[in-house]
Amino acid sequence: MTGSHLVLRPATTKEVHYIHDLNSSVWAGGLTVEMYHARERTLASIPLTRNGGWSAWVLVNSEELWEVLSSCETIKKDAFVSRLPVNGGVASSVKQVTAHCVGNVFTPVEHRGKGYAGIMLQLLAETLRDGNADGFNVLYSDIGKVCFPSGWWLVGWMARDADADRKQKFYASFGWLPHRSTHLEFPAIEEVCAPIAGVKPLRSTDVPSLCVKDVAALTELLSRPHTSANTRIAFVPDYQTMEWHWTREEFVAPVLRKHMDIEPEIKGAIAADGKRWFLWNRDFGKKSSQLFIIRYVNLSRSLSDVEEENHVSKLFRAAGIEAHKWGLKKVTMWNPDEICIRAARRVAGPAARVVGRETDSICSVMMHPKQQGSGPEDVDWVANEKYAWC
Repeated sequence: MTGSHLVLRPATTKEVHYIHDLNSSVWAGGLTVEMYHARERTLASIPLTRNGGWSAWVLVNSEELWEVLSSCETIKKDAFVSRLPVNGGVASSVKQVTAHCVGNVFTPVEHRGKGYAGIMLQLLAETLRDGNADGFNVLYSDIGKVCFPSGWWLVGWMARDADADRKQKFYASFGWLPHRSTHLEFPAIEEVCAPIAGVKPLRSTDVPSLCVKDVAALTELLSRPHTSANTRIAFVPDYQTMEWHWTREEFVAPVLRKHMDIEPEIKGAIAADGKRWFLWNRDFGKKSSQLFIIRYVNLSRSLSDVEEENHVSKLFRAAGIEAHKWGLKKVTMWNPDEICIRAARRVAGPAARVVGRETDSICSVMMHPKQQGSGPEDVDWVANEKYAWC
């Protein structure tokens, strides 16, 4: 199949409704189809996504433009790219670029096994590069790090093997290369929701000023000289990005936790000195019930490791108690550093474990510049945390 007769184009409003009707069986969770439609409309209307921030795409036959063969969605975000200094300079160059998150890849049942998703992804990569030569895009693969060139079918990000002898990397074959995909997890903490000494809860109104500090600190970090020759990338941890996660949970909470009759107003926790904080959101799914720490910021690191662990462990305790309050099973943090791992073990003991993901939410990158590699041997993904996910 050459694919020359296939076209990738923005989806119409009618096609978006049709696509969401189909993929609701995968992504609606405990929502009805009507509620799922409403959630997606809400997520597409907030500051991050409106006015072109969110796009839906469809692959169609140029002779049958009405029939959707495969589809996906993208969200545009601000990001940083940092490269080594040139001409004897000291500071690395930090450039703000546009990055895209690719998600909700879906092929209708009747069109699976024909290679449409692969062709769509090739055309999408070309489209995202056009006019954005300095940027990059990412996806979070749920088909794992390997997939199959033939005999496969896609439901969202999921695939099944029809010919195990012919397995090969799927998204990697189109230019999205996997990066570190680990997480720290521990069970929710069943304690009375009493104040924790040295920790204060964060509400959404507290967060914009913290994001400003976070962005400034991340910019400074990326500008420092570093020993690696790799390009460094990071998504900007701004308030609009966090707001997308919270809009999602605030829509779902009254439906899946209606018996609680409260809002998920606590968005994180901060140390009393204001130098360390967690931002989190809640996943109310029956299978994925957890509180995600979507962003961890430490503006100090001036203390000994033992003292830092003590401060961070209090934030973990606050997260664990909040998870239990909402009936969630566990707390999860993506790609933790060693201080976080040890701090979590202070709180949860051996129940705090680090998991290497192999089949879900594999963080994958495609750099746009020509001659730029995309794998971890060429690119360091800084702040590869859940806030960047979509």
